[in-house]
Amino acid sequence: MSTTKTKPWIEVGYQLVAASGFTSLSVELVSRKVGKNKSSFYHHFGELNVFISELLSHHLERAKLLATELEGCESIRPGMIHVFLQYKVDFLFHKQLRIERGNTDYERCFEEVHALFESAIEETWAEYLQMEQQKQLAKTFLRLVSENFLLQITEENYTFDWLNSYLSEVSGMLNQLKPK
Repeated sequence: MSTTKTKPWIEVGYQLVAASGFTSLSVELVSRKVGKNKSSFYHHFGELNVFISELLSHHLERAKLLATELEGCESIRPGMIHVFLQYKVDFLFHKQLRIERGNTDYERCFEEVHALFESAIEETWAEYLQMEQQKQLAKTFLRLVSENFLLQITEENYTFDWLNSYLSEVSGMLNQLKPK
C-alpha cells in the first residue's frame, strides 16, 4: 500500500519506532512530524493498526535490500560494518521488534527479517569465525550474538568503532572457548 503519498508517513513512523519504540507511536505525533493533520493520516491508513502493518511491511522490504547488500560483501570487517552503518535505523527498528516480540505480528516480522539476515551472512560469518566445518554451530552462535547485539545497540553507540570493537569482542570470546 506504500505510495508516494504515504511514503513520508511511513518514513517518519519508522524513525519514531526506531528511536522510541512502538509505544511512542500516535496519530497526533506522526501527523505533527509529517506536517499534516490527523484527518490526512486517517485518509491514508484508516487506523493506527493499519499504519503499523505498513511499518512492518516496510521493515521487511528494507531487510530484503539489506540482505542483498550483505550477500555482496566479502568480509564481515570492514565490509559488512559499512553496510550495517547504512541501515542503522533499520537495526534500531529491529531492536524494537525484539523488545516487543510478545506481540505475534512483531515476532513474525522479527523472525522473518532475522531469517533473511542470517541467510545473507551465514557463509561469511562462518569464515569470519573460522568455523567453516561447523556451520550449524556458527549459525547458532550468530543467533546468540544477534540477540546480544540488539540489546546493546543505541542511537549513540551505533558507530563504526563500536561495531568493529563489538565484533572483535565476539571473535575474541569464541577464540577463548576453542581448545588449545
